Amino acid sequence: MSIRVRLTLWYTALLAFILLTFSLAFYSVLKFSLTSEVDRILQDRARQIAASIQAQNNLADILRTGIIRVPELDVFSSRSIFIQIINTQGEVVHASNNLMGNRLPLDEEIIAAVSQKQTSLKTVQMGMLQMRLFSAPLTFGNDIVAIVQVGNPLNEVQATLRPVSHIHLTL
Repeated sequence: MSIRVRLTLWYTALLAFILLTFSLAFYSVLKFSLTSEVDRILQDRARQIAASIQAQNNLADILRTGIIRVPELDVFSSRSIFIQIINTQGEVVHASNNLMGNRLPLDEEIIAAVSQKQTSLKTVQMGMLQMRLFSAPLTFGNDIVAIVQVGNPLNEVQATLRPVSHIHLTL
């Protein structure tokens, strides 16, 4: 094999490697960016809900009656944002109308994080729907009185990534 053919093959392989590396990096950065934006929206929405609930309630009433006055959740939700408030007994106290009677997942990992006054952010499967779910404790002072869950399906993220992955596969 002549030197010219070997150099051509070498440079072709190098170019293919560079293109593959670039496309993988682009896909990864795009996926991270889109998911981070969804996470930020969920966290902001949960903070707004918690602030609204804390403004409408006081700890003494909640501890005495066990009832949490919750604002209209559909003000905070949209077609693609699901909201659920769960009391300390694990019962759904309020849910946005777009859940249509369904429940957002509440597993042991979420309960463990919330019981330590930490938040939980994870991707979960809800039926056929892959969803990003943010769960946070609703606290008054040092007492956890409920769990605020805000979820967003990843349909739009996946729809954005799909053409990029198809382009990536053709390379």
